[in-house]
Amino acid sequence: MNNLLKSAVAGHGGQERWKQLRSVRSILSVTGSLWESKEMADSLVGIEIEVWIHEQKVITNLPLRKKRFLFQPDLLVIESESGHKRTEYENPRKAFAEMSQTTPWEDVHVAYFASSTFMVGRKWSGTEL
Repeated sequence: MNNLLKSAVAGHGGQERWKQLRSVRSILSVTGSLWESKEMADSLVGIEIEVWIHEQKVITNLPLRKKRFLFQPDLLVIESESGHKRTEYENPRKAFAEMSQTTPWEDVHVAYFASSTFMVGRKWSGTEL
């Protein structure tokens, strides 16, 4: 573990504390030209995410759109905010297979891309804690 990471972990309770935690939550808005180019400009405004620390799992609540994304690398579920399953995708990465740079996105693309990005932060650049 590099010195900066050691210092950051120690400053927040050390490795034992890290191991006790299950997930991290945040409320945020994700916007920008990528989302505009994919015709999903406001799809991630005012979202609530929960990222599991020790497993690859992300839940994204979209209160303004009244839906929720449940993500694991090989399974993506899109459901209503009340929990009614709308769509399920096994191996959701395949949804990008025949897309071009100008192809508009659908919820499966937004959910997969955003959830994968949120998980990158929990990996600590490949460093095990």
